[in-house]
Amino acid sequence: MSESTSRWPALAAPPLFLITAGLVIWGSFANLLVETDRSGGEMTLNMWGSTDSDEGVIVGLSAVAAAVLLVAAAAVTLLARRPGRNAAGARALAGIAAGWTAGATAFVGMIVLFQISEASDRQNSGREVDAGLGMWLLIIASVLAVATAIAVTVSTKAAEPGTHPWAEPASGAFAMIGAAVLAVIGSFLPMYDRTARRSGGDVEIWQSLWSQGVSGNIRPAGDIVRWGIPVTVAAAVLVIGGVLIAAAGNSPERRLAGLFGRLTGAIGAGALGGLVTGVAVMAIDALKIEEQDRSHGRESDVSIGFGTYALLIATAIAVLGAVWGARSARTAQHDSVAPQENTR
Repeated sequence: MSESTSRWPALAAPPLFLITAGLVIWGSFANLLVETDRSGGEMTLNMWGSTDSDEGVIVGLSAVAAAVLLVAAAAVTLLARRPGRNAAGARALAGIAAGWTAGATAFVGMIVLFQISEASDRQNSGREVDAGLGMWLLIIASVLAVATAIAVTVSTKAAEPGTHPWAEPASGAFAMIGAAVLAVIGSFLPMYDRTARRSGGDVEIWQSLWSQGVSGNIRPAGDIVRWGIPVTVAAAVLVIGGVLIAAAGNSPERRLAGLFGRLTGAIGAGALGGLVTGVAVMAIDALKIEEQDRSHGRESDVSIGFGTYALLIATAIAVLGAVWGARSARTAQHDSVAPQENTR
């Protein structure tokens, strides 16, 4: 049995992925939010900066990564149309690209929601915040990417399960579930650590994806964006994908469950990657605090926390699990073809 793609989705998927990539790049430069005050002053923010500071710079790298993956998915999906080509790799890359787009969108979406919530809580401040065009473009791109990845999956015939040891689905499933657990643990660990040198003693400041803390009797400076929420959602998607793959196993009757398990796992891995890319650049950006303290005559030490490293490792494991799941499908398909060829 050879894998093939049905005509319409196979023709539509590459241009749809390219259109989505364009929307992502456009959305990264368009305004994510627009803030106005009583005096009529306006501040806008996109993924590369804002009108009053450069704090958002390099967060756009997550959008660039998503666009690159979408272009790659378009190319691989186009190549998968050729006779004799296995579409498992196209499905995996399509899922990862779609998930990465959704993850990058969720990362900046949490910032926009936080700013809108802050403005709503301070109604007397005269500050009004609204989502901009860029946010809506990224949301549309995410929906389009996921829909196209699903279309690519349902338009390909599932490979027959094989018995080759390298085709064992449990390996990819365990990798996805393990990555999900590590990601949730990492979300509670510090994203970065800062030790401020003071005359009365050192003050330690840290921030995770859920909260921030300060040693001693000093109160944390306000609320934070809780990126732990979308990271947990991405982890849950990974677990669902892993469970579906493990439940399907090598059973011919459960091939459809395995197919969608691989897609779900790939989307979860990509979503985690899109989120963690944003987290990592924010943690790296926090290293600038040390330079700022020095410029003001203060001493401090800032370092990337264990949480960031845990999330990066979890992302790598999740992506490897998604790729391994696709590889197991390829090997299984090749194993099932051989007996048919030998009998002819």
